[in-house]
Amino acid sequence: NTREGAVPDLRRELHDRARPVVVIRPVQLEQEAYWVKKTPPSEPQKGVSGLMGLLKQALSNDPKYQAARSDLDANQEALPQARAGNLPTASFDYQHMSIYQNILRASNPSFSTGDSDYPSKDLTLTITQPVFKVQALVKVNQASVAVEQAQVNLIASEQDLILRLASAYLNLLAAKDARELAKAEREVNEKQFELAQARLESGLGTITQLHDTEARFALTEAREIDASNKFDDALQGIKEIIGVDLGDIQGFKVDFDASPPQPTSVDAWVQAALEQNLALQSRNLALEIS
Repeated sequence: NTREGAVPDLRRELHDRARPVVVIRPVQLEQEAYWVKKTPPSEPQKGVSGLMGLLKQALSNDPKYQAARSDLDANQEALPQARAGNLPTASFDYQHMSIYQNILRASNPSFSTGDSDYPSKDLTLTITQPVFKVQALVKVNQASVAVEQAQVNLIASEQDLILRLASAYLNLLAAKDARELAKAEREVNEKQFELAQARLESGLGTITQLHDTEARFALTEAREIDASNKFDDALQGIKEIIGVDLGDIQGFKVDFDASPPQPTSVDAWVQAALEQNLALQSRNLALEIS
């Protein structure tokens, strides 16, 4: 299964990383690594969950990622099973027979009377070693490539987990901000409604003003309820990934500017995708297995 180019390097790397955990490599473009310089993260507060802390929990509890790990374990067990086809086979047969006779009376004095037993045993040990078995060799090659494919799928599942968790985390932060904004709007309109009631009682306001402020107050109450429901949904989305209830969350502390892509040519990115895309690598390995 040795091929020229990047495939042998990829396979050696996959064998070295049989169980990948939190592996994010920079995309290789024109012999240079591309990444975004980041501000060193601050120490998380006690009881506050940051994105990296959530990722550690997700790697242990996310069902999709655990399914990919189990698939890798199953494929790794298939490799020694395929190698067994080239091993010798041994069989052992044992037979025991016994002839029993009882002579009560004999006219020939050379035959003794009484009971007689004539036992016999047959033991056979057969060892077979195939000299050349094409089917077994092909199965070993297929199992070996299947292990590599499962390792690629595990890395892809790992990256998918990071993307899903980051999206759910950002949705949760946005829902939290929306809930706080809706709460602030409701509090402001509640005070205006109370002021309109006081002005009406003192004769300085009108019933129209009271109804107007009451309607705006009821609308902001409904918006706050909707924002709270969306926040709860976002919390459940995080829980589906990390497997536990989430406490307080840690948002972003500083502003950041996204770096532009380097190089700016789309051809370099297309070539990198053709060579490094994990889904494409998995399909290529599936083609080789077939």
